[in-house]
Amino acid sequence: MSTNEVERVFIGAQALRNGWSRNSISEAITNPLKLASPPQIELAKRVEAALRKSQEKGAGKEFWNEVSGLVCNQLECETAVIDFDSGSREVFKCKGDQGTWVNRSNVPNKVPTAWVRHIHKGHDAIRLFGETLDGDPFVSSRESGKPSSIMAIPLRDSRPGGIIGGWIIAENRLVMSPKGGGLSFASPTTCFDPASEKIGQAIAKLVCRLNKIYRANENLRHALLDDIRDILDTIRSKSSEKALELILNALIKKDFERARVFRIDSTGKNLRCIASASVHLGERRYEGVTFEIKKSVYADKVMSMPVEGTRGLLIDPKDTGKDDPNASALGKPPMLPFAVSLLVVRHASVGYCVCDNAISQRPITRDNLGALEVFAALAAQVVALSNPYAVKAHRNRTD
Repeated sequence: MSTNEVERVFIGAQALRNGWSRNSISEAITNPLKLASPPQIELAKRVEAALRKSQEKGAGKEFWNEVSGLVCNQLECETAVIDFDSGSREVFKCKGDQGTWVNRSNVPNKVPTAWVRHIHKGHDAIRLFGETLDGDPFVSSRESGKPSSIMAIPLRDSRPGGIIGGWIIAENRLVMSPKGGGLSFASPTTCFDPASEKIGQAIAKLVCRLNKIYRANENLRHALLDDIRDILDTIRSKSSEKALELILNALIKKDFERARVFRIDSTGKNLRCIASASVHLGERRYEGVTFEIKKSVYADKVMSMPVEGTRGLLIDPKDTGKDDPNASALGKPPMLPFAVSLLVVRHASVGYCVCDNAISQRPITRDNLGALEVFAALAAQVVALSNPYAVKAHRNRTD
Protein backbone atom coordinates (compact mmCIF):
# COMPACT_ATOMS: atom_id res chain seq x y z
CA MET A 1 0.00 0.00 0.00
CA SER A 2 1.53 3.33 -1.05
CA THR A 3 1.79 6.46 1.06
CA ASN A 4 -0.90 8.09 -1.08
CA GLU A 5 -3.21 5.16 -0.41
CA VAL A 6 -2.68 5.55 3.34
CA GLU A 7 -3.54 9.23 2.99
CA ARG A 8 -6.82 8.11 1.41
CA VAL A 9 -7.42 5.67 4.23
CA PHE A 10 -6.71 8.34 6.82
CA ILE A 11 -9.27 10.68 5.26
CA GLY A 12 -11.77 7.83 5.11
CA ALA A 13 -11.13 6.94 8.76
CA GLN A 14 -11.76 10.52 9.84
CA ALA A 15 -15.02 10.49 7.88
CA LEU A 16 -16.03 7.19 9.52
CA ARG A 17 -15.24 8.65 12.92
CA ASN A 18 -17.50 11.60 12.16
CA GLY A 19 -20.37 9.23 11.39
CA TRP A 20 -20.54 9.83 7.65
CA SER A 21 -22.20 7.33 5.33
CA ARG A 22 -20.09 5.26 2.93
CA ASN A 23 -21.23 7.44 0.01
CA SER A 24 -20.21 10.57 1.92
CA ILE A 25 -16.82 9.03 2.67
CA SER A 26 -16.28 8.32 -1.02
CA GLU A 27 -17.30 11.87 -1.91
CA ALA A 28 -14.94 13.29 0.72
CA ILE A 29 -11.92 11.67 -0.87
CA THR A 30 -12.91 11.37 -4.52
CA ASN A 31 -11.10 14.54 -5.49
CA PRO A 32 -8.39 13.69 -6.33
CA LEU A 33 -8.33 10.25 -4.69
CA LYS A 34 -10.91 7.62 -3.85
CA LEU A 35 -11.24 5.09 -1.03
CA ALA A 36 -12.23 2.00 -2.92
CA SER A 37 -10.74 -1.41 -2.18
CA PRO A 38 -11.93 -3.64 0.70
CA PRO A 39 -8.41 -3.85 2.25
CA GLN A 40 -8.26 -0.07 2.37
CA ILE A 41 -11.71 0.12 3.96
CA GLU A 42 -10.66 -2.51 6.52
CA LEU A 43 -7.57 -0.49 7.38
CA ALA A 44 -9.74 2.63 7.58
CA LYS A 45 -11.88 0.90 10.19
CA ARG A 46 -8.76 0.07 12.18
CA VAL A 47 -7.63 3.67 12.02
CA GLU A 48 -11.15 4.87 12.84
CA ALA A 49 -11.14 2.71 15.98
CA ALA A 50 -7.79 4.16 17.04
CA LEU A 51 -8.98 7.71 16.38
CA ARG A 52 -12.12 7.08 18.43
CA LYS A 53 -10.10 5.71 21.34
CA SER A 54 -7.72 8.67 21.14
CA GLN A 55 -10.67 10.92 22.02
CA GLU A 56 -11.94 8.87 24.97
CA LYS A 57 -10.84 9.59 28.50
CA GLY A 58 -9.05 6.63 30.07
CA ALA A 59 -8.87 4.69 26.79
CA GLY A 60 -5.11 4.94 26.30
CA LYS A 61 -4.55 1.19 26.56
CA GLU A 62 -7.29 0.46 24.01
CA PHE A 63 -5.85 3.10 21.66
CA TRP A 64 -2.37 1.54 21.74
CA ASN A 65 -3.82 -1.96 21.33
CA GLU A 66 -5.46 -0.72 18.11
CA VAL A 67 -2.09 0.65 16.96
CA SER A 68 -0.42 -2.67 17.82
CA GLY A 69 -2.99 -4.65 15.84
CA LEU A 70 -2.71 -2.26 12.90
CA VAL A 71 1.10 -2.56 12.74
CA CYS A 72 1.26 -6.36 13.15
CA ASN A 73 -1.61 -6.95 10.72
CA GLN A 74 -0.36 -4.66 7.98
CA LEU A 75 3.32 -5.64 8.24
CA GLU A 76 2.42 -9.33 8.70
CA CYS A 77 4.84 -9.62 11.58
CA GLU A 78 4.72 -11.55 14.83
CA THR A 79 6.09 -8.70 16.96
CA ALA A 80 7.26 -5.13 16.52
CA VAL A 81 8.86 -2.40 18.58
CA ILE A 82 7.94 1.25 18.01
CA ASP A 83 10.57 3.67 19.25
CA PHE A 84 9.08 7.13 18.75
CA ASP A 85 11.99 9.04 20.26
CA SER A 86 15.47 7.72 20.97
CA GLY A 87 15.67 10.08 23.93
CA SER A 88 12.52 8.78 25.65
CA ARG A 89 12.54 6.32 28.54
CA GLU A 90 9.96 3.95 27.01
CA VAL A 91 9.35 2.07 23.77
CA PHE A 92 6.13 0.43 22.60
CA LYS A 93 6.11 -3.35 22.03
CA CYS A 94 3.46 -4.76 19.66
CA LYS A 95 2.25 -8.34 19.59
CA GLY A 96 -0.95 -8.85 17.67
CA ASP A 97 -3.75 -6.79 19.21
CA GLN A 98 -1.89 -6.37 22.50
CA GLY A 99 0.67 -3.61 22.94
CA THR A 100 2.71 -2.64 25.99
CA TRP A 101 4.88 0.34 26.90
CA VAL A 102 8.13 -0.94 28.40
CA ASN A 103 11.20 0.70 29.86
CA ARG A 104 13.96 1.14 27.30
CA SER A 105 16.34 -0.76 29.56
CA ASN A 106 14.22 -3.88 28.96
CA VAL A 107 14.98 -3.70 25.22
CA PRO A 108 18.70 -4.55 25.22
CA ASN A 109 19.48 -4.04 21.55
CA LYS A 110 20.20 -0.55 20.28
CA VAL A 111 19.80 0.52 16.67
CA PRO A 112 23.21 0.10 14.99
CA THR A 113 24.81 3.18 13.47
CA ALA A 114 25.13 1.15 10.26
CA TRP A 115 21.35 1.24 9.94
CA VAL A 116 21.29 5.03 10.16
CA ARG A 117 24.08 5.30 7.54
CA HIS A 118 22.16 2.92 5.28
CA ILE A 119 19.04 5.10 5.45
CA HIS A 120 21.03 8.29 4.91
CA LYS A 121 22.38 6.78 1.68
CA GLY A 122 18.87 6.94 0.28
CA HIS A 123 17.37 3.61 1.35
CA ASP A 124 13.86 3.50 2.80
CA ALA A 125 14.17 0.57 5.23
CA ILE A 126 16.43 -2.12 6.65
CA ARG A 127 15.59 -5.73 5.69
CA LEU A 128 17.55 -8.58 7.22
CA PHE A 129 17.32 -12.29 6.45
CA GLY A 130 19.74 -15.18 6.27
CA GLU A 131 23.38 -14.12 6.09
CA THR A 132 22.62 -10.41 6.49
CA LEU A 133 20.71 -11.27 9.67
CA ASP A 134 23.50 -13.39 11.15
CA GLY A 135 26.12 -10.69 10.67
CA ASP A 136 24.08 -7.78 12.00
CA PRO A 137 25.02 -6.46 15.47
CA PHE A 138 21.35 -5.89 16.34
CA VAL A 139 20.83 -9.66 16.27
CA SER A 140 24.25 -11.15 17.00
CA SER A 141 24.30 -9.78 20.55
CA ARG A 142 21.15 -11.66 21.47
CA GLU A 143 21.47 -14.64 23.72
CA SER A 144 18.03 -16.05 22.85
CA GLY A 145 14.93 -15.41 20.78
CA LYS A 146 16.66 -15.16 17.44
CA PRO A 147 14.36 -13.89 14.67
CA SER A 148 14.20 -15.28 11.14
CA SER A 149 13.78 -11.83 9.58
CA ILE A 150 13.72 -8.17 10.56
CA MET A 151 12.43 -5.04 8.86
CA ALA A 152 13.21 -1.64 10.36
CA ILE A 153 11.47 1.49 9.06
CA PRO A 154 12.60 4.95 10.18
CA LEU A 155 10.08 7.37 11.69
CA ARG A 156 10.86 10.75 10.16
CA ASP A 157 9.53 14.22 10.79
CA SER A 158 7.12 15.67 8.22
CA ARG A 159 9.72 17.39 6.03
CA PRO A 160 11.00 15.67 2.86
CA GLY A 161 14.05 13.63 3.84
CA GLY A 162 13.33 14.67 7.42
CA ILE A 163 15.37 13.76 10.49
CA ILE A 164 15.02 10.21 11.79
CA GLY A 165 13.22 10.49 15.12
CA GLY A 166 12.65 6.81 15.80
CA TRP A 167 11.97 3.39 14.29
CA ILE A 168 9.43 0.65 13.77
CA ILE A 169 11.31 -2.65 14.03
CA ALA A 170 9.20 -5.62 12.90
CA GLU A 171 10.28 -9.20 13.51
CA ASN A 172 9.25 -12.71 12.59
CA ARG A 173 10.56 -15.66 14.56
CA LEU A 174 11.90 -18.86 13.08
CA VAL A 175 9.17 -21.22 11.92
CA MET A 176 10.93 -24.56 12.23
CA SER A 177 9.97 -27.47 10.03
CA PRO A 178 11.62 -30.93 9.99
CA LYS A 179 14.08 -31.52 7.24
CA GLY A 180 16.13 -34.66 6.63
CA GLY A 181 18.79 -35.45 9.23
CA GLY A 182 17.05 -33.51 11.98
CA LEU A 183 17.79 -30.16 10.31
CA SER A 184 15.19 -27.39 10.09
CA PHE A 185 14.55 -24.31 8.00
CA ALA A 186 12.63 -21.04 8.23
CA SER A 187 9.37 -20.74 6.35
CA PRO A 188 9.59 -18.27 3.42
CA THR A 189 6.37 -16.64 4.65
CA THR A 190 8.30 -15.17 7.58
CA CYS A 191 10.49 -13.02 5.29
CA PHE A 192 9.93 -9.35 4.50
CA ASP A 193 10.03 -8.54 0.78
CA PRO A 194 10.21 -5.24 -1.18
CA ALA A 195 6.40 -5.00 -1.07
CA SER A 196 6.57 -5.20 2.73
CA GLU A 197 9.02 -2.32 2.66
CA LYS A 198 6.60 -0.11 0.74
CA ILE A 199 3.78 -0.98 3.13
CA GLY A 200 6.14 -0.28 6.03
CA GLN A 201 6.86 3.23 4.78
CA ALA A 202 3.16 4.01 4.63
CA ILE A 203 2.42 2.46 8.03
CA ALA A 204 5.30 4.41 9.61
CA LYS A 205 3.80 7.65 8.37
CA LEU A 206 0.35 6.64 9.58
CA VAL A 207 1.62 5.61 13.04
CA CYS A 208 3.40 8.96 13.38
CA ARG A 209 0.17 10.79 12.63
CA LEU A 210 -1.84 8.67 15.06
CA ASN A 211 0.72 9.30 17.79
CA LYS A 212 0.62 13.02 17.09
CA ILE A 213 -3.19 13.05 17.30
CA TYR A 214 -3.17 11.04 20.52
CA ARG A 215 -0.67 13.39 22.16
CA ALA A 216 -2.63 16.43 20.98
CA ASN A 217 -5.85 14.97 22.38
CA GLU A 218 -4.09 14.32 25.70
CA ASN A 219 -3.17 17.98 25.82
CA LEU A 220 -6.74 18.93 24.90
CA ARG A 221 -8.11 16.75 27.70
CA HIS A 222 -5.84 18.50 30.20
CA ALA A 223 -6.86 21.88 28.74
CA LEU A 224 -10.53 20.88 29.01
CA LEU A 225 -10.10 20.09 32.71
CA ASP A 226 -8.38 23.44 33.21
CA ASP A 227 -11.29 25.19 31.45
CA ILE A 228 -13.82 23.42 33.68
CA ARG A 229 -11.90 24.33 36.82
CA ASP A 230 -11.76 28.00 35.76
CA ILE A 231 -15.49 27.99 35.01
CA LEU A 232 -16.39 26.40 38.36
CA ASP A 233 -14.20 28.90 40.23
CA THR A 234 -15.93 31.74 38.38
CA ILE A 235 -19.39 30.30 39.12
CA ARG A 236 -18.48 30.13 42.83
CA SER A 237 -17.49 33.79 42.70
CA LYS A 238 -21.01 34.52 41.35
CA SER A 239 -19.71 36.28 38.25
CA SER A 240 -22.31 34.92 35.81
CA GLU A 241 -21.31 37.08 32.84
CA LYS A 242 -17.67 36.01 33.08
CA ALA A 243 -18.65 32.36 33.61
CA LEU A 244 -20.78 32.32 30.44
CA GLU A 245 -17.93 33.94 28.52
CA LEU A 246 -15.55 31.18 29.66
CA ILE A 247 -18.10 28.49 28.78
CA LEU A 248 -18.64 29.75 25.24
CA ASN A 249 -14.93 30.28 24.64
CA ALA A 250 -14.32 26.69 25.77
CA LEU A 251 -16.85 25.50 23.17
CA ILE A 252 -15.01 27.51 20.51
CA LYS A 253 -11.79 25.76 21.56
CA LYS A 254 -13.61 22.42 21.22
CA ASP A 255 -13.97 23.12 17.47
CA PHE A 256 -17.29 24.96 17.20
CA GLU A 257 -17.18 28.23 15.27
CA ARG A 258 -20.05 30.01 17.06
CA ALA A 259 -21.85 29.49 20.38
CA ARG A 260 -24.81 31.16 22.12
CA VAL A 261 -26.78 30.75 25.35
CA PHE A 262 -30.54 31.40 25.36
CA ARG A 263 -32.61 31.77 28.51
CA ILE A 264 -36.38 31.56 28.80
CA ASP A 265 -37.97 34.85 29.90
CA SER A 266 -40.29 35.41 32.84
CA THR A 267 -43.41 34.78 30.69
CA GLY A 268 -42.17 31.34 29.64
CA LYS A 269 -43.03 32.20 26.02
CA ASN A 270 -39.82 33.71 24.66
CA LEU A 271 -36.13 32.87 24.47
CA ARG A 272 -33.54 35.61 24.84
CA CYS A 273 -29.86 35.38 23.99
CA ILE A 274 -27.80 36.23 27.08
CA ALA A 275 -24.30 35.37 25.77
CA SER A 276 -22.59 34.74 22.42
CA ALA A 277 -19.11 34.00 21.08
CA SER A 278 -17.48 33.40 17.71
CA VAL A 279 -14.12 32.23 16.40
CA HIS A 280 -14.32 35.33 14.16
CA LEU A 281 -13.65 38.22 16.52
CA GLY A 282 -15.24 40.72 14.14
CA GLU A 283 -18.64 39.03 14.16
CA ARG A 284 -21.51 40.93 15.75
CA ARG A 285 -22.80 40.00 19.20
CA TYR A 286 -26.25 38.42 19.55
CA GLU A 287 -27.04 39.26 23.16
CA GLY A 288 -30.59 40.59 23.37
CA VAL A 289 -31.92 38.72 20.32
CA THR A 290 -35.36 37.46 21.41
CA PHE A 291 -37.96 35.32 19.67
CA GLU A 292 -41.22 33.60 20.50
CA ILE A 293 -40.80 29.87 21.09
CA LYS A 294 -44.06 28.80 19.44
CA LYS A 295 -43.19 30.66 16.23
CA SER A 296 -39.93 28.76 15.79
CA VAL A 297 -40.39 25.10 14.85
CA TYR A 298 -36.90 24.20 16.11
CA ALA A 299 -36.98 26.20 19.34
CA ASP A 300 -40.38 24.69 20.14
CA LYS A 301 -39.08 21.20 19.40
CA VAL A 302 -36.04 21.61 21.64
CA MET A 303 -37.90 23.23 24.55
CA SER A 304 -40.53 20.46 24.41
CA MET A 305 -37.98 17.66 24.78
CA PRO A 306 -37.98 15.61 28.01
CA VAL A 307 -35.25 16.75 30.36
CA GLU A 308 -34.41 13.30 31.72
CA GLY A 309 -31.24 11.99 30.11
CA THR A 310 -30.89 15.18 28.06
CA ARG A 311 -28.07 15.04 25.52
CA GLY A 312 -26.55 17.17 22.82
CA LEU A 313 -28.73 17.09 19.71
CA LEU A 314 -27.83 17.74 16.08
CA ILE A 315 -30.62 19.50 14.16
CA ASP A 316 -30.43 19.72 10.38
CA PRO A 317 -33.21 21.79 8.76
CA LYS A 318 -32.63 19.86 5.53
CA ASP A 319 -34.21 16.83 7.25
CA THR A 320 -37.53 18.67 7.56
CA GLY A 321 -37.19 21.04 4.61
CA LYS A 322 -38.14 23.93 6.90
CA ASP A 323 -36.00 27.06 7.21
CA ASP A 324 -34.92 28.27 10.62
CA PRO A 325 -37.11 31.40 11.02
CA ASN A 326 -34.49 33.01 13.30
CA ALA A 327 -31.56 32.41 10.95
CA SER A 328 -31.31 35.99 9.72
CA ALA A 329 -31.40 37.46 13.22
CA LEU A 330 -28.60 35.09 14.20
CA GLY A 331 -26.43 35.71 11.12
CA LYS A 332 -26.55 32.24 9.58
CA PRO A 333 -27.95 30.46 6.49
CA PRO A 334 -31.56 29.29 7.01
CA MET A 335 -30.73 25.62 6.35
CA LEU A 336 -27.54 25.46 8.43
CA PRO A 337 -27.25 22.43 10.77
CA PHE A 338 -26.69 23.28 14.43
CA ALA A 339 -26.07 21.56 17.75
CA VAL A 340 -28.19 22.27 20.81
CA SER A 341 -28.35 21.10 24.43
CA LEU A 342 -30.99 22.00 27.01
CA LEU A 343 -30.16 23.95 30.14
CA VAL A 344 -31.77 21.87 32.89
CA VAL A 345 -32.32 23.22 36.40
CA ARG A 346 -34.17 21.13 39.02
CA HIS A 347 -35.75 18.92 36.34
CA ALA A 348 -36.91 21.93 34.30
CA SER A 349 -35.63 23.26 30.98
CA VAL A 350 -34.80 26.96 31.35
CA GLY A 351 -33.15 27.56 28.00
CA TYR A 352 -30.52 26.04 25.78
CA CYS A 353 -26.97 26.35 24.52
CA VAL A 354 -26.63 26.26 20.72
CA CYS A 355 -23.54 26.03 18.51
CA ASP A 356 -22.87 25.95 14.77
CA ASN A 357 -20.16 26.12 12.14
CA ALA A 358 -21.64 28.93 10.07
CA ILE A 359 -18.28 30.15 8.77
CA SER A 360 -16.89 26.97 7.18
CA GLN A 361 -20.15 24.94 7.31
CA ARG A 362 -18.12 21.84 8.14
CA PRO A 363 -19.98 18.89 9.75
CA ILE A 364 -20.67 18.78 13.48
CA THR A 365 -19.17 15.64 15.04
CA ARG A 366 -20.11 13.38 17.94
CA ASP A 367 -17.13 14.79 19.83
CA ASN A 368 -18.56 18.29 19.36
CA LEU A 369 -21.88 17.13 20.80
CA GLY A 370 -20.16 15.55 23.79
CA ALA A 371 -18.37 18.82 24.61
CA LEU A 372 -21.63 20.74 24.23
CA GLU A 373 -23.35 18.49 26.80
CA VAL A 374 -20.59 19.15 29.36
CA PHE A 375 -20.57 22.92 28.99
CA ALA A 376 -24.36 23.25 28.70
CA ALA A 377 -24.60 21.62 32.15
CA LEU A 378 -22.24 24.30 33.48
CA ALA A 379 -24.23 27.04 31.74
CA ALA A 380 -27.37 25.71 33.44
CA GLN A 381 -25.69 26.23 36.83
CA VAL A 382 -24.92 29.82 35.90
CA VAL A 383 -28.54 30.46 34.86
CA ALA A 384 -29.83 28.83 38.06
CA LEU A 385 -27.62 30.97 40.29
CA SER A 386 -28.13 34.25 38.47
CA ASN A 387 -31.85 33.94 37.61
CA PRO A 388 -33.97 32.55 40.44
CA TYR A 389 -37.15 33.08 38.39
CA ALA A 390 -35.98 30.75 35.62
CA VAL A 391 -37.72 27.62 36.92
CA LYS A 392 -40.91 29.62 37.52
CA ALA A 393 -40.72 30.77 33.89
CA HIS A 394 -40.62 27.10 32.83
CA ARG A 395 -43.80 26.51 34.82
CA ASN A 396 -45.46 29.46 33.08
CA ARG A 397 -44.59 27.87 29.74
CA THR A 398 -46.06 24.48 30.67
CA ASP A 399 -49.21 25.75 32.40
